Amino acid sequence: MPEQLISAGGAGLMIAVDDSTVGIAVVTLTGAVSLSAVPRIRDTLMKCIAEQPSSIVVDLSLARLEQAYVLNVFSMVARRAALWSGVQLILVSGAAFDGGLSVAARTLGRFVRICPTLTQARVAARRAPLRRLAVMILPPSEASPHTARTYVTDVCTTWGCTTLLDDAVLVANELVCTALHRSAGDLILRLELRRGLLTVAVTDDCPDPPDVPTLPGGPPVDPIRIRILSELAKACGSSPTRNGDRINWAVLRDPSATTDNHPLGSLHRPQLPPPVQHTGRSHLTPWQNHS
Repeated sequence: MPEQLISAGGAGLMIAVDDSTVGIAVVTLTGAVSLSAVPRIRDTLMKCIAEQPSSIVVDLSLARLEQAYVLNVFSMVARRAALWSGVQLILVSGAAFDGGLSVAARTLGRFVRICPTLTQARVAARRAPLRRLAVMILPPSEASPHTARTYVTDVCTTWGCTTLLDDAVLVANELVCTALHRSAGDLILRLELRRGLLTVAVTDDCPDPPDVPTLPGGPPVDPIRIRILSELAKACGSSPTRNGDRINWAVLRDPSATTDNHPLGSLHRPQLPPPVQHTGRSHLTPWQNHS
């Protein structure tokens, strides 16, 4: 049955959920979508996610979006869904994103697939999610590198990016080992797959950039890091976070991946800097640029 929501301005918003198609839940919003409607929209979408369809399609073609920032509810739900459920969120735009909302819609498109019609959204629902996330907390233990390797193997296998598995395991192992030497606290291992680009990131509680020892008679050299950058990573970096921790990360490209019709855009890594392309001229530049 459709759910009735009265917005702050007195206009009615209808929320209808149709789960008659196997694996797809269609949530249709009809009427004015204001800030006061956001909690009910969020709760409805989270309830749909709990049912674990493969995709949730939100049809906005009959909705009137009163403020651009109401779109934040969709990116927030998409991030939560990608992190713990694997359910992808797809929006049907219709005319909802015309005019002043077009810029906000382009930003939203980094996290959520946006289709002009419901038919196209149903087709997109059969494709792989636009973005996948996985996070693990690792204790400051000698067993953590092994745990990280096993976790990365399981995640890459589940996501179907087995061509990157060996490289991702090696990158994760080296990043975790480096972090264990720097930090006495828990580590956060984060994996993100978006459009054939796999980001492997490790956060530790040491605010300083990774140590780069200097060999006599030459520039600073770290053989392990050089091996990661020159042979494996498309891009890499090290960046402080707002709470004083530091994230060290590397990006791997899956040569077998295909992209859809949406523009690639920039990689989304919360609290991470944009990736620095490795040119081969200086193995250490990516790390130094983000210190």
